[in-house]
Amino acid sequence: MEYTEGPWILEENHGKHESAFTIVCNSQQMWLAKVGHPHDNPEITVNNAKLMTAAPEMYEACLGALGILNQNPSEIPKMIDSIRSQIIKALAKAEGR
Repeated sequence: MEYTEGPWILEENHGKHESAFTIVCNSQQMWLAKVGHPHDNPEITVNNAKLMTAAPEMYEACLGALGILNQNPSEIPKMIDSIRSQIIKALAKAEGR
């Protein structure tokens, strides 16, 4: 699957009629999405935006986990720490940590 590679980052918008956040791909200097409206619930809006910015990392972590699960069972223990680290980083980004 082709998609715009990350990192994707949040930019907060300031204006009465704009979306609350813009998700941009910093490495390619392009915007990907506008999230929320100034009148939306701010906590939910920021959580949605954080989750979207973590999408590339979460996708890669899922691919890695699936790749491990498809391996010979004897090889799985050797790869667990790597995929665990990818998943933890992706979740931390999605949660804004």
